[in-house]
Amino acid sequence: QVDPGAYNGWSGELPGSAVDAETFSLMCAARGIDYVVLTDAGATKARFQAAVRAAFAGLRAGDLLVLYYTGHGGQQADVSGDEADGKDETLCLWDGQVPDDTLAALWQEVYPDVRVFFVADSCHSGSVYKGLQVKRTIPKDFGGKLIMFSGCADDQLSYGTPQGSMFTTALVDAWQNRQSYRQWFDAAAAVMPRSQKAVYSEFGNVSKEFRNMEALR
Repeated sequence: QVDPGAYNGWSGELPGSAVDAETFSLMCAARGIDYVVLTDAGATKARFQAAVRAAFAGLRAGDLLVLYYTGHGGQQADVSGDEADGKDETLCLWDGQVPDDTLAALWQEVYPDVRVFFVADSCHSGSVYKGLQVKRTIPKDFGGKLIMFSGCADDQLSYGTPQGSMFTTALVDAWQNRQSYRQWFDAAAAVMPRSQKAVYSEFGNVSKEFRNMEALR
């Protein structure tokens, strides 16, 4: 949920997100990936950005950062003038929305050749990583390698139940050992309804090796 004081009285209760977070964390742990979980009042804008920066600080070429978000996503007026549709896509944190421009700034801190795997299971998440449509918002010398799975397109909603969201459930059900990122995404996307089209994106120097290597390794 979110702070009603930051969202005009709306608490945004979404119990399935807690299930998603636990499930995805266990998947990471099973593959030897250390993780930090931020939920509800602990998932402030400042703590989110601090956690990402802390993770970046310890990574070097060839390392992997997994960033997973489950919860509400939104859109707000584009203030920087870089969006064709006039809207920034956002992640809804406890005390306010984090726009894609903020994520674009975070990517600038990625050490060269670090692999970033970003999953956003939220509404309007198709290009929330900020790079698919408006490349100038991430410097041309961006040295990382980013693969993203989005739960839906920018103009769509991402659905769920108290037992977990539709997209994360599809990812968990589709998982197989020695499966590449692209194979994993395609298997999950195949069971999604037309009303919620999952989106696969790449940015930076994504090599065939990264794209085709075993996911979460």
